Amino acid sequence: MPEEIKELLKYEHKLTDEEKDRYKNEWIKLADENSEIRLFQNGKIISTNYDYLYSYIDKYYDKNNIRRTVATLMGNDTENNLSSDVYNFLIERKQKQ
Repeated sequence: MPEEIKELLKYEHKLTDEEKDRYKNEWIKLADENSEIRLFQNGKIISTNYDYLYSYIDKYYDKNNIRRTVATLMGNDTENNLSSDVYNFLIERKQKQ
């Protein structure tokens, strides 16, 4: 077994009833919010809309060089850790507006 897996196994544990309830309630809340996108920030899942991310994208947007825009966004994104696919989707969506 690889060392990385052995290291992760230290954190494995059976969920308590309290943890199960908390995760169930969090899932129900997220499902009820029905937002455009969910982000993982500060150890929590938040529901938001695309406008929240567009304000960040606007800081670095270069319509003549989308690849550079995406690379810059990813390099400066310390909160959202979004993939290039997500940024490309958002930029394409924004351009169609």
